[in-house]
Amino acid sequence: MTLVEAQGGDAVAPLAAVLKETGFFAQSTLLGSAFDVATADARKALLTLAHMVVAWDDDWADLFLLHLAAPDPIVRHDAVTALTVAAMVARDKGPAAELLAEAAQRETYPKLKETIEEARHLVEAIAS
Repeated sequence: MTLVEAQGGDAVAPLAAVLKETGFFAQSTLLGSAFDVATADARKALLTLAHMVVAWDDDWADLFLLHLAAPDPIVRHDAVTALTVAAMVARDKGPAAELLAEAAQRETYPKLKETIEEARHLVEAIAS
């Protein structure tokens, strides 16, 4: 991660140029993409956001729940991965174990259900 600070009216143009070249995405842009579950970008946005979780709150849990309950099994699978990453990054299982347990109960695909259970056991091992 790189912290870039700019001050003054003359800083806007050079800072904009740096951000354009680095592929910067504002967290608000990522959240917007993640909430639009039907798009391919939603899955990538959720995984990117999972790497940013430092503390759990209801909004994070709701975002993961949205993906775990999606009708597309690929979206659900990617949500399991992202949720596991978020718990590991935060070093706090937070609501992840409960979300995964609920997802396992709803899951109809046997292999995905197995993957969810494996993720749940992994998350359970994370200290809260």
